[in-house]
Amino acid sequence: PMPRLILPLAAIALSACTAGKESADSLTPAPPTLATDIQPIFDRNCISCHAGDAPSAGLDLSAGASANTIVGVLSTQVPTMVLVEEGSPEASYLWHKLNSTYQAFGGIGTRMPPELTLASTDLAVFEAWIEGGAD
Repeated sequence: PMPRLILPLAAIALSACTAGKESADSLTPAPPTLATDIQPIFDRNCISCHAGDAPSAGLDLSAGASANTIVGVLSTQVPTMVLVEEGSPEASYLWHKLNSTYQAFGGIGTRMPPELTLASTDLAVFEAWIEGGAD
């Protein structure tokens, strides 16, 4: 009877050690992704103007097109800045358009989206997405 008891206890102890390491790693959340976190923000707030055959400002923010339209792409309003600079919200013109700070960089036009202000939670997700590499 004794060997049966020792084996399960050893397995539980080993499992507890392994679980502790896994849970420590899982405390650091993965950065937001375009497909699961950013695209829904675009879908709710942007594609009414920025999609279709002739998207406003040439920015197609629809699913499947948005990454190629904004990540690493120079802004037409401020050609010295890219729309989304991977890893740097401060260097991303789109980030400034969303936060009404674009004029400090020579930007023109209005804050985006023009009819409403994005929720602070959406802005935080957008910032984390850029900081995490804009994948």
